[in-house]
Parts: sequence; structure tokens; C-alpha cells
Amino acid sequence: RNFTCYNHFYSQQAPYYHDFCPRLHLIDTPGHMDRMLQVDEALHVAHGAVVVCSVRGGGTIGAASGHVFEAVQESGKPRVVFLNGVDTSDDADDFSAAVDSLEESLGTRPLVLFAPVHASGAETGSLLLN
Repeated sequence: RNFTCYNHFYSQQAPYYHDFCPRLHLIDTPGHMDRMLQVDEALHVAHGAVVVCSVRGGGTIGAASGHVFEAVQESGKPRVVFLNGVDTSDDADDFSAAVDSLEESLGTRPLVLFAPVHASGAETGSLLLN
């Protein structure tokens, strides 16, 4: 089914940046409603979150993604939403529907940084929005 069942931890030394050498720790948590306890546990030690939502399926945001976003929002920690599957969608409307669904489901208007560019029903690139 291609989803995470348990928390996975990754750690990587980030490159030096002006005498600052942070260590980056990532926690990959399940995105399934049956595994929300793992998400809540990970939030206790995390400094922020990247919530991954799928563009496929008409752009609707699933209940699990909504719960994860709400849990992060309640924690008061910084969050970013990443729309997955933009490069595999054949329709620009899927991306627009996903952005609209984010606003409706999560109660906030997302700031879009990158948008897919479609021509003749296929993605031809992405656009950086300033």
C-alpha cells in the first residue's frame, strides 16, 4: 500500500554555513489514521513539521493529512505543506483543486512557492512564484 507503518529516524550532518554546522534530524511518521499515535509522539521531540499531501485523486486532502496538520497546528510548531504527485498528475486542475482543498480542509490559505506548468495535458516544468 506504500505508506509508512512506523516512525523512521534519519540524521544527517548539514553542510557548514558561516561557521554554523547544524545536524538535521528527520522523523518519517505514518500518514494513516490508524497510526496517529506515532505522529503525536514524534511531535513531542520535533521542532517543526513537513506535512505531505497528495495531489492525485482530484486534489482532495485525506483525513489523515488533515489530522496531522491539525496536530502540528495545535503544537504551535512551524509547519510546511508539501504537495506530492504534482509531477505525475496529467492535469493542472489537480494542482489547483489540491490548493483549494488545502484552504478548505485546513482553514488556511497556502502560500504557493512552486506551481506546475502544463502544456498539451502533460507537465512541462515548474514555475517559481516570488
